[in-house]
Amino acid sequence: MILKGKKVFGSVIKACLCLAFGVTLMTSAWGRAYDDVTLKKSKISETPENVASGKDLYKERCGFCHGSEGDGKGPIADYLAPRPRDFTSSLFKFRETQTGELPTDEDLFRVISRGLPGTAMPAWGEGEFRLSEKQRWQLAYYIKTFSPDFDDLDFNPYEFLLDLKEEIPTSQESILRGKDLFQDKKKGGCVKCHGKAGRGNGKEAGIQKDDWGYPIMPADLTNPWRYKNGKTPTDIFQTLSSGLNGTPMPGYEETLAEEERWSIAHYVSSLIQTRGAG
Repeated sequence: MILKGKKVFGSVIKACLCLAFGVTLMTSAWGRAYDDVTLKKSKISETPENVASGKDLYKERCGFCHGSEGDGKGPIADYLAPRPRDFTSSLFKFRETQTGELPTDEDLFRVISRGLPGTAMPAWGEGEFRLSEKQRWQLAYYIKTFSPDFDDLDFNPYEFLLDLKEEIPTSQESILRGKDLFQDKKKGGCVKCHGKAGRGNGKEAGIQKDDWGYPIMPADLTNPWRYKNGKTPTDIFQTLSSGLNGTPMPGYEETLAEEERWSIAHYVSSLIQTRGAG
């Protein structure tokens, strides 16, 4: 077990340092199905035994980056950009819940399973050091112990799910409408941060900080690996609706109509095809 632990530790360190010094890490798990219906079939009970097993897994796989206390201050955290998530703050970016709300168990499982492209967070659902589905559920349950909000009935994430409907088909009209909303400072206002061409160079780029006080740059939306929550129109629609907790990226579920969010998602998705042009 000691040798196995050293091997895993070395693999994670190598992956994290590669990213820290400018090597982009890609994950391939985004093409797999992690919908709620599928996950319910593999989901295990949140028992004390499973939480305890998750704690052991966390120490072996996650503590180097996220820290033994789950505060994002692991021994190699300062070498990573973006920094590891602080689980104690209750601010989780990637969710199917409304702005400011906690993630569901399924949200945590998805992130653990498929990783985050362009970051040091690997996909624990694949590769040489793949964790079983049971282990990933155990890990998700243990991560919840870092924040008391998960025990507060007033913060039950399943009561704050987004109303995610079927995609409105992409069309040239929808893309052009999305472009107008993207550049309208009084509507979507995306141009202020992401720039006119979506390259992350808007007038407000470089002046924002996240909720922990660290500088944060808007994503270059023409760059596929910058889409940590997925780059399909449906993924982008979800991100537009929920926002990214702990960052300047707001959720638009209450300020933009469903059709408007789909139009922006279609336009943003089209920007990926423009990389290298003009």
